[in-house]
Amino acid sequence: MVGCWFGNVKDDSAIWLRFDHQADNLVLLPEEAERQRTDAQQRTEELAARLRKWAEAPPDQL
Repeated sequence: MVGCWFGNVKDDSAIWLRFDHQADNLVLLPEEAERQRTDAQQRTEELAARLRKWAEAPPDQL
């Protein structure tokens, strides 16, 4: 589907035509998809570091 979306694209604020899925989720622009991947990667790394720290903690500190 195609719908209207208000937002910024390359520093231009306007009403844009955007593709969306049937569940009303926008099809991400390449920049949005990259940002989402970067954010997920950071969260994964932070959680992995927390798990490593937890695994190394002495049992009396849990």
